[in-house]
Amino acid sequence: MNIFVDTNILLRSIQPKSAHHSAANLAIESTLKAGHVICVSSQIIYEFFAVATRPEAENGLGLSHCEADSQLEAFLSHMIVFYDSAEVTHLLRKLVVDYQITGKKIHDARIAATMISAGVRKIYSFNSTDFKRFADIEAISPIGLVNAPPE
Repeated sequence: MNIFVDTNILLRSIQPKSAHHSAANLAIESTLKAGHVICVSSQIIYEFFAVATRPEAENGLGLSHCEADSQLEAFLSHMIVFYDSAEVTHLLRKLVVDYQITGKKIHDARIAATMISAGVRKIYSFNSTDFKRFADIEAISPIGLVNAPPE
């Protein structure tokens, strides 16, 4: 099974001081251990760079460009990247109109469009409520994984 991960999962997994660090790592590790494939979109890659290289004083991680790229390279060695296509653009337009999406929420709609186009139905995100509106997407918060009983 393919499972998408949101940018916030990748970012928190490399932030040991984050309250969500353990949950982010658990989401990634348990997905890989179960034999599932982690997926991201090109959008996730540029969002990662934007936050990872932004100064800490501006709500970023303050990594150098080389550090951010090294972290990204480590992630990408275990992931599939989906890129925008004409179908993604068509689906994005449909989602925006059907769900009356405006402003920053269009970023989430673009991720949803990419997922739908690629046939991926699950996403790990600390902002899982941002994806609840999409009928074809199951958004899972990794916080629930930390609190779940062992299988």
